[in-house]
Amino acid sequence: MKSMIDQAFRRYGMTVTVEHGAETGETHGFVQPVTAVSGGEPFSVGPLGAADRRCWRYLGSAEGSVAQGDHILCEGKRYRVRRAESVKLGALVTHYWACLLYTSPSPRDMRRS
Repeated sequence: MKSMIDQAFRRYGMTVTVEHGAETGETHGFVQPVTAVSGGEPFSVGPLGAADRRCWRYLGSAEGSVAQGDHILCEGKRYRVRRAESVKLGALVTHYWACLLYTSPSPRDMRRS
């Protein structure tokens, strides 16, 4: 089971960098916006509903652990891990999930460049 999950992350996931303080590591995972049931600014509307651009979800390979306070870099964007948990099958960690906060580049940073 774990090998199938690892294979799916390597094949379909994006390359992400996980920063644990001064240490960095590269792994594969998925970073997606969290869709909201009720609207609230700032949000964008897509085919899956309204998405709050500040809150993101991460699913990542067991090869790269994540913890609260870490940072994830993906496709030129940086996110702070607000909460993270390992997902286990028995005692075996199969993957990690995390709730992320988008930190940069901010819209103000984008206007400056």
